[in-house]
Amino acid sequence: MLFKIRSFFKFIFSSTNQHGVHSPFVYNLVTRCFYVNTNKDLFPEISELLKSGNNKPFSFKVAKLLNRLPNYLGYSKAFLPENIDTSINKIISLKNTTSIDNTLQSDTNYDLFFLDSKNIVDASEITTLFSHCHNDSAIILNGPYRSIGSQNIWNKIKDHPQVMVTIDCFSLGFIFLRKEQAKEHFTIRL
Repeated sequence: MLFKIRSFFKFIFSSTNQHGVHSPFVYNLVTRCFYVNTNKDLFPEISELLKSGNNKPFSFKVAKLLNRLPNYLGYSKAFLPENIDTSINKIISLKNTTSIDNTLQSDTNYDLFFLDSKNIVDASEITTLFSHCHNDSAIILNGPYRSIGSQNIWNKIKDHPQVMVTIDCFSLGFIFLRKEQAKEHFTIRL
């Protein structure tokens, strides 16, 4: 518990909002997706889905973001492993045209991956997914600061040569392989 508290304070002191971002892609993502409250008519349904899950995997604010992200980025195909809470599948696909696979198809490229750090033992589990990514794919890691092991995996992913953009939001970590962009790490408050 002390680790998580220390990590949170470190995050708060090093994080920024859209004003500290100098990448057009990340600036637009933050200002047009992270910080926008669209689809307010979906908020009660998202709240119910969050309550209906086995446990509350994240906050309401994060759930709203996960629902907005596929539409903003134009994603249509997502992968969520079978061991992910089913409420997350429903939140991501709610009023979106995103189809979700729970088993990895060998010949398929996915737009979005959602992984939970409590189910990942080694960073190689994430890097093997890179063969199923295209240039604009996003990998979302839930709970990168859940434990020291989770933080070590997050740090290894940030340092991977194929990863160009990472966004640390404390409760979520976003990984992008955008080849046209210089390697950068952003720490953004939600």
